Amino acid sequence: MVPKELEWVWNARWASYEAGDKELYQFSEKDFDKKAKKLAQAGVNAVITSGFHFRWSFVHEWPKLSEMLRKIVKSCHKYNIKVVEHHSAVLTHNPAGENEWSQIKKWEINLKHKEFYKGLEDGDISYEGVWLSQMRQIDPRTGQFSHTVYKGWALCPNNPLYQKLYFQYLAQVYKCGVDGIMTDDVQFRPSGYGCGCPYCRKLFTQKTGYKMPPNGLCDKSFYGNMDNPSYRAWLIWRKESTRDHHRRVTNHFRRLGLELCRPFYSSADTTAWAIQGLAGEVENASKLWTTIFTEVLGLLPNYYTWPYAGSEAKHRNALCYREKVPAMCLFYPKDEKENLLCWALTKSWGQCYWGGISEKKQEALGEVFNFEKEHPELYEKPETISEIGILFSSQTRTTYKGMKEEYYVEEWRGWVQTLMRANIQFDVIIDQDLEQKRYFDRFKLLILPNAAHLSKKQISSLYSFVEKGGNLILTYETGMYDETGRKHEKYPLEKLKKYGKGKVLTIPGKPGVKTSFYLESIVDDKRLIKTNYKPDKNSMKLIIDSVKKLYNKPLLETENIHEGILVNIFKHKKELVIHLANVAGTSDYKGKIIKPAKHLNFPSVYSLSGKSSMTLKIRKIMRKAKLFSPEIKEEIDLNCYQKNSCTIVEIPDKYLNCYSAILLEK
Repeated sequence: MVPKELEWVWNARWASYEAGDKELYQFSEKDFDKKAKKLAQAGVNAVITSGFHFRWSFVHEWPKLSEMLRKIVKSCHKYNIKVVEHHSAVLTHNPAGENEWSQIKKWEINLKHKEFYKGLEDGDISYEGVWLSQMRQIDPRTGQFSHTVYKGWALCPNNPLYQKLYFQYLAQVYKCGVDGIMTDDVQFRPSGYGCGCPYCRKLFTQKTGYKMPPNGLCDKSFYGNMDNPSYRAWLIWRKESTRDHHRRVTNHFRRLGLELCRPFYSSADTTAWAIQGLAGEVENASKLWTTIFTEVLGLLPNYYTWPYAGSEAKHRNALCYREKVPAMCLFYPKDEKENLLCWALTKSWGQCYWGGISEKKQEALGEVFNFEKEHPELYEKPETISEIGILFSSQTRTTYKGMKEEYYVEEWRGWVQTLMRANIQFDVIIDQDLEQKRYFDRFKLLILPNAAHLSKKQISSLYSFVEKGGNLILTYETGMYDETGRKHEKYPLEKLKKYGKGKVLTIPGKPGVKTSFYLESIVDDKRLIKTNYKPDKNSMKLIIDSVKKLYNKPLLETENIHEGILVNIFKHKKELVIHLANVAGTSDYKGKIIKPAKHLNFPSVYSLSGKSSMTLKIRKIMRKAKLFSPEIKEEIDLNCYQKNSCTIVEIPDKYLNCYSAILLEK
């Protein structure tokens, strides 16, 4: 739950505050004020700083960076803008090999930061009598330092020397008057192996009773072997270890009498490669965060990757609903039109928007943020009212079979994305929600896409749900294993079909895998991607038909609405708000190399369906319908009437270009 001091986060309109050499060496107080004023004019009321991200590589400049931060905070506060300081908690620059050195030498930053560059040449930096190399993570395969994809090393958050120096630094950051802190990149390297330092080894054994293999051995009987209970315990321990670091950060600033905003994120918290590989999970530390968000990586063309971003965003909503904090999404739009689309998607998911557009184009934020500021009734504290829940099983993702996404994640993602495209309203729930029977009073249907790992309490919850008339869809190996990955001797869901008033549909295969959208590879640094998205129409039909069979009186129905028009509904106090976002034309690129659109165009409703209007049917009685859009100057009264205990709303096609919101009043 958001503390009273941080209630502002519910209405935060986020932007990046880029701070580099110009701000550090050249900016006067007037320059800082001018920059803050420009952000405020664009409707921004909260910023997250960026710059000098690998903070440990600049330890000798920490005093200078703190002085710059004080000036940023002072100027932003003058314009009622909150400031969250953001840096990498563990990564350092340390190039290895000719290729990495040639890239580092291109950086203009080297010209002014003598100590930084000397640290690169020497391969190490000493700070307060401690060498950074004394705190580095160890690659257990080699016994050497863990080199990262970021051309450097990673420090270990379990190292006591690291903890001492890091918390000393954070205390200095807090003295600058910041409103929040974002400690980034707390992960273990290399993927699937790190860390093998003495402190990690000792903590793992103390926690679990198991031992890691000796350093210098890539022991395949341990690493990657899901049949080995000690390896599964190690995967879980690493997640808990990163969570414990973040817990120490929160405890530290609270001991200092502070209550700071703590945004936290992942670009891929649902994936096996991120969590089995790196262990930096958002979900298991969700109680610590003030806002939880998805980062849609800047290399990806935002217009084409919304299905992947949307499935991640749905997971973040699950965490935020549970903890009663706002969700957020970070996009990196390249221009005004793409910014509009990214904002529209974020609002349609019921989230706050962080517009990571470049500083030169931040004026584009004004179109959407000032509109949002003028219409708080459309966006403030949205409440979900969906009647379908889809379980995301962190237990399954973490210790089921291995790191290939097709084992579990793609099956889950395929169900989520297919229902999103079909405008079937649903929520994602997490393991604890199922265990605690959360939302059971609202849900009429639960879907468990290959949720292979279920605890006894979760299995008991399913029986309770069906007993009281709730319907279930189970696919593939759902419930075959317990929460730790140990196979049940007897299948515990065998009696569900003949139990209680509800209906249970079991699907032996994994139809979601055949409909899941994901990115195959980044082709180059010009935001080109290759996608393997080739949805199987029969699998999509199976998913939709299965849902409609067990949920035949939907909360929201659409007519004459193309699948490229995304429709989502939320409750705001006594009113309902329906968001429409136009992403039509984004699915016809099977296996192609995709380039970002130079000029986004939003196909008209008529061109998509041949109809001049769209119709919404809501199973609620509402009396008035008004349409709002940043693309339309005035509010529009829509034709709205009641029929068979439902509300029918008609929307002429001319009132939807990229985004519109409909306010339904009683």
